[in-house]
Amino acid sequence: MREGSWRGDRRAWIAVLVALSSSLLFVGLVSNLPIAILSGAGHDDAWFWLRARAIASGSWLGGYDQHTLIKGPGYPLFLAVNHGLGLSVATSQALLYSVACLLLGHAIYRVSDRPGLSLLLVVAMQWHPAAMTWTRVLRDNLSASQALLVLACVLQAVWVARSPRARLAWASAAGVTLGWFWTTREDGIWMLPGVALLLLAGAGWAWRDRAQRRSVLAACAWTVLATLAWLSLVATTNGLKYGAFTTVELKSPAFSDALGALQGVREGDVVPFVPVPERVREAVYAVSPSFARLRPALEEGDRFWLRPGCTLYGQTCGDYAGGWFLWALRDAAASVGAHASAPTADAFYAGLADEVRRACEDGRLTCKRPLLQLMPAATAEQWRSLPGRLRTAAGLLSWQGVQEAPFRSHLDHPGNADMWRFVGGPRVPDKAEALGDRAVGWMRDPHGGWIRGRCGADDRIIAIDRLPSPDVAAHLDDPTTVHNRFRFRPPGPDCDIELPGAGRLALSAVEATPGAFSLGGAQLYLDGLEAIPPQAVAPAWSATVKRGVWLAYERGLPWLAGAGLLAFAWALLRAFGQRRLGVLLVLAATGWGLVASRALLLALVDLSSFPALNHQYLQAAFPLLVLAAIASLAAASERPVRGGDPTPGDSPGGSP
Repeated sequence: MREGSWRGDRRAWIAVLVALSSSLLFVGLVSNLPIAILSGAGHDDAWFWLRARAIASGSWLGGYDQHTLIKGPGYPLFLAVNHGLGLSVATSQALLYSVACLLLGHAIYRVSDRPGLSLLLVVAMQWHPAAMTWTRVLRDNLSASQALLVLACVLQAVWVARSPRARLAWASAAGVTLGWFWTTREDGIWMLPGVALLLLAGAGWAWRDRAQRRSVLAACAWTVLATLAWLSLVATTNGLKYGAFTTVELKSPAFSDALGALQGVREGDVVPFVPVPERVREAVYAVSPSFARLRPALEEGDRFWLRPGCTLYGQTCGDYAGGWFLWALRDAAASVGAHASAPTADAFYAGLADEVRRACEDGRLTCKRPLLQLMPAATAEQWRSLPGRLRTAAGLLSWQGVQEAPFRSHLDHPGNADMWRFVGGPRVPDKAEALGDRAVGWMRDPHGGWIRGRCGADDRIIAIDRLPSPDVAAHLDDPTTVHNRFRFRPPGPDCDIELPGAGRLALSAVEATPGAFSLGGAQLYLDGLEAIPPQAVAPAWSATVKRGVWLAYERGLPWLAGAGLLAFAWALLRAFGQRRLGVLLVLAATGWGLVASRALLLALVDLSSFPALNHQYLQAAFPLLVLAAIASLAAASERPVRGGDPTPGDSPGGSP
């Protein structure tokens, strides 16, 4: 900010007030948008909340099995903190995103002294409709916030802060946020080029200024060290708890080597979207004793993981498609005891990889090194589809053809109400009549009887189904009770649970659960009364506002992106002619580079493994595209700077 300029101060304060008002409105809207409670999604939504619940209870990620370390703890940590604060997860996510936009806007104001530019960026990023599509409890909901926070903190550390202490504080925040981002998603590597560009550009400019050189270089180094410190802290915690010094088990050398070795075996032609075809598995069974142990689980029985790929890629039916093979592999390993502990699993996968590698080396198997360690082989036709997939990504990034899945909560899952309460009771997308109390529990009648519902003034009889209950049978040491659990949704307030000939239990009289009750000689145990109140249903006005914003971006974003690309090309040519790069141009290059790297990464996944080109996985790229386009337009509109080279943070024109 220029000193002594009352007009400049006034414009800045107006921008601050408008930005804060925009943030409040945004948080109010997003807090009233629905989030589906998918408590049955064991590898996604349910995985996150169950790990968060374990963290909140002080047991880190809970007990160890093949699922414990399949994802990083970044999002569960956020959910655990949110639970401690008692906020709706929708509100917390909206607050975090608003803060990220405001911090980045502040940093850009400090390097450009243009409050109007900063305000435009904050509002345009904040109200992007992608931030209104957090319809599930997923880690992708944090990606955009984390990416913007990293950029904001790096800008503050390298260009804005003036004292060494302030620079190191912002560098620490940048490193911890980048580490948090890295342990939220396994594909965080796409952020590194953008962060490296900002750090290297800052270091290059600081090198010409002896007064700032040491503190800026220290801030760059400290950002890297803080990132490594966060990753080491998570890996050490996993090492102490489970014996696995890793952030995510899927990225551990043993597992990635094993999966890479299996995907590198060739028996006949490459099968599109089938990383380890059946004929390859049969060949590996013959040379790898470790893999042969998995044959019953992979080739016989239910083989659940055959189904997801079949619904998407018809030609893969009957085999394990794309990204689902690794889950089948881990479940199969667990079935033979390989996941009894993390060290046991590590030893198993290391042995499997070594057996396959030796068979490749001595010619018993024909193998080819994969292009990327965890990327399945792709046919020439699949590779030829890359340009088309990149065009699809470009269309989605400009908010064209975006489809939002109409998720509904898993209302009949036993963890539904617990999950809803843990994440702060957000609005839900379900109908009011679908919500309400559910009596959950089990019963045991020595005479073999079974309960039923009796409701209303007319004593209407409602059947109550038996559910699997191996836990009850184990607890009672009674194999006859393996189907004695129940879940009963009363159709109205006046309902009883009745055991014919033995008595009734009026649910309206049950004041506390869990509890044991007696019906004649039978034992009835209520685990709880599940409940999501009807007032949790999202209000209609929130969907109306969301749709209006959606249409506005659908019409305007392609023009903004196109104009931004043209402006970036012009500003870059001018910068090369003048042999100087402004901060806004570097920021624009960072934004465009990050958007391109994210799109390319997802296109590669999409052509080889599973459908990855959707707005969910592109979450972080949407505000970055807005940032890149507006920064490009601002850089192109700057007047050429003449004279000496000002130090970082001193140039109101943003051209240090």
